[in-house]
Amino acid sequence: GLRSVIAWNWVLFNSTTYGFAPSTKTGPSFSASWSNQFSFRLRSAQEHCDKETVTSEAIAPMSLTTIPNFRPIVPRLAGPSGGMKDYSANFDHVCRSAALDELSIKDAESLIVDQGFFSAILDLRNQDEIKTERRSEGSTLFYDWLETNADVRSTQLVNIPVLQDVNRFWDITIEQQLTPLERAQATAQSIWQAGALDRAAARSLEAQQHIGLYKSMLQSGGSQFGRALDMILLLVETDERPILLHCQKGKDRTGLLAMMLQHCVTRDEKNSIIESYRLSEVLLGETELSKGKGKRAKNSSSGSGSQLDWSRFRGSPAAAMEQTLDWIDASYGSMDGYLDMIGFAEEKRKRLRNACRR
Repeated sequence: GLRSVIAWNWVLFNSTTYGFAPSTKTGPSFSASWSNQFSFRLRSAQEHCDKETVTSEAIAPMSLTTIPNFRPIVPRLAGPSGGMKDYSANFDHVCRSAALDELSIKDAESLIVDQGFFSAILDLRNQDEIKTERRSEGSTLFYDWLETNADVRSTQLVNIPVLQDVNRFWDITIEQQLTPLERAQATAQSIWQAGALDRAAARSLEAQQHIGLYKSMLQSGGSQFGRALDMILLLVETDERPILLHCQKGKDRTGLLAMMLQHCVTRDEKNSIIESYRLSEVLLGETELSKGKGKRAKNSSSGSGSQLDWSRFRGSPAAAMEQTLDWIDASYGSMDGYLDMIGFAEEKRKRLRNACRR
C-alpha cells in the first residue's frame, strides 16, 4: 500500500524478541590492542582533520575503508581552539556507520580473520530494508561466514528496528504535524481519493525536512530506542570490545541514537552532538552542494500525488540537530525527560557513564 511506499518501504516487522549472549572471550591483550589501534587513528585525525574533507578512514579504527560513515559515536575532533575533547577513555569503542552492504573482499577478510572484533552489530533497520541480493561480494562473504559459524561466533548480530510500527509513525505524523485544517481537508479528500491523509502527512514532512522526520521517529520509535540503549548498556558493562550501530546511511535513526548516547556520556555537550551529527553529510557526500539530486519515491499505481521527495532529507545539516534538541527540551523538559519516558532512567544513564569511563 501507499504507506510502505512513502515510508522507505518500512513495514511492520513483527519481531518481539532478539537473541543475545554476551561473549566472555575478552581480555587485557585484546582491549589493549583495540585501544592502541584507535588511539593511533584519533591522533592522525587530530593532526590532519579538516572538517569539510575528513574521511571515515581518518577517524575510524582498523582500515575498514568500505564501510560508509564509519566512526566512533563520540569523535574527538579538533575544536575552535585546536584542542581535542576526550570525554571518556573507552567510549570510542561504540561505533556507528551506514549499512555493511559495500564491504570489499579485503575488509571482509579483515573482519573474518580478526573474528570477534565487534562484540555486536546492532542493525536499526526494518527487516524489509535488509536486501541481501544487493550486498557486495565482500559483504556476502562476511555475512555468510557469520551464519556458517553461528554456533561459535563471538560477534552477535542484533536487529532492533526503530520504525517497527510504521503505521504508528504515520498516525503520529498525521495527528501531531498536520494542522486541524490540513487534517480536515485531507479527511474530506479521502472519501473519494484513498491515501489522502498519508499524502498530506508526506507533504508536511517534506516541508519541515529533517526536524519533522525526527519528531515522528522519536515519538513512534521510543520503545525501540529504549531497547537499543538497554542492549548497549549490557554490552559495555560485560564486554570491552567495540560495538557497531548502523541503519541504512547511519545518519537518521543511528544519528538519533548517537545523540542519546552522547548526551548520557558528555552531559549536555550540545555542540559535540551537533558536530558529530553534521559529520555524516560530509562522510556521505551529501552536503549542500549535492542536495537536490535525489529521486522521488513513487507509487506507480497511485499517480504523482503519492510521490515523496526524499532529496528533501538528504544530508545532516547542523540546524536539523539544533532544532531536534530544542524540540526535545520543549516537549519533554530535557533530554533526560525523553530518556526517562522511554525507560532509560538516570540509574541506567549513570551506569552507562561509569562503564564508558572505566
